[in-house]
Amino acid sequence: MFTSKEIEEIQEVFFLAMQAGYAINPPKGTIIELPGSKTINFEHGEYRLLDCWFTTPENSASWGFTMIWRRGIPVWTMTYQGWYLERAIPFLKEALRFAYSHNLWFGGRGPHIHSHRDLRYVNTTGTTSNSFELFRGAERVVDFSQGKVLGWHQFQGMILHDRLYEVS
Repeated sequence: MFTSKEIEEIQEVFFLAMQAGYAINPPKGTIIELPGSKTINFEHGEYRLLDCWFTTPENSASWGFTMIWRRGIPVWTMTYQGWYLERAIPFLKEALRFAYSHNLWFGGRGPHIHSHRDLRYVNTTGTTSNSFELFRGAERVVDFSQGKVLGWHQFQGMILHDRLYEVS
């Protein structure tokens, strides 16, 4: 079980990594055993974060995961899957950068609402839990001038300790 201080440290690593991650366009790697993967590695003290995602060249589908390890032991995870049209991705990254640069927690994704011109990013986090310890939700980008959804992701994650599984 983690102390509240340890959970705060893990969340701080998440925000530090995301501020230097996907939404900023850093150099990307790959995992040889996972063909087509794109990865971003981040290390901070005794922590390591790996953001790994996949896109399909035939369509707009995507999925991925983010893991944080402390001293080589997994301590936190998030998964996401869905699709985004290519033209929605710069706006998606803008919404993510906003949340990450302000250390705002919305299930590890962008704010509840972020708008610019005719585009709107909407993040609906779960009603039962939206803490760093346990969360789920869905996000989407909509073009109101055309009345079209330009993409969406479902996401979920949790801190990896047994306190989440206690029965009350």
